[in-house]
Amino acid sequence: PELITVDRVIQNTDLKKGDELSFNLKNIWNARKFNAEKSIIITTMSWLGGKSDFLGVAYISVGATMIIAGLVILVLSFYQNREPGEIMHFASAIRKAKW
Repeated sequence: PELITVDRVIQNTDLKKGDELSFNLKNIWNARKFNAEKSIIITTMSWLGGKSDFLGVAYISVGATMIIAGLVILVLSFYQNREPGEIMHFASAIRKAKW
């Protein structure tokens, strides 16, 4: 599996094409034991995570939809409640069912 962790963030700096960055690396754990490689990836990230905002917007949209659906079901359960075991609402469905 591929594992990518965010270790450092460069803030309040406008990097331009051709700018040089230098890194001091320290080998904290040995990757050879796992037959793995280490690398440095420099990328841009938005407030929603990755380069693309689509996944973050999709998560927020689905979450908001689920909250609204939950609230609608909660309101309906207050107005159309029934006692446990009461089958009055299902009587017509039971009569129409073909056993």
